[in-house]
Amino acid sequence: KLAIESAKEKGIKTIGATGGVFYNEAITSHIKDAIEKEGFEFIQHINSCPGDGSVSLGQAIVAGVNLNNL
Repeated sequence: KLAIESAKEKGIKTIGATGGVFYNEAITSHIKDAIEKEGFEFIQHINSCPGDGSVSLGQAIVAGVNLNNL
């Protein structure tokens, strides 16, 4: 509800979902339905997990970019 209210206030049309709770398909489905019912696009991870694994992936990408810039 907070994400929907904030998106409305800021004119944002897409709401993304991440975090460990989004491993749970029932919760994800419920939240996706609520977001789409309000007219927003719902996006979530496809090629990486919604939890700490994606944080680690992002950290590895940033480290790789920084190493290449030395």
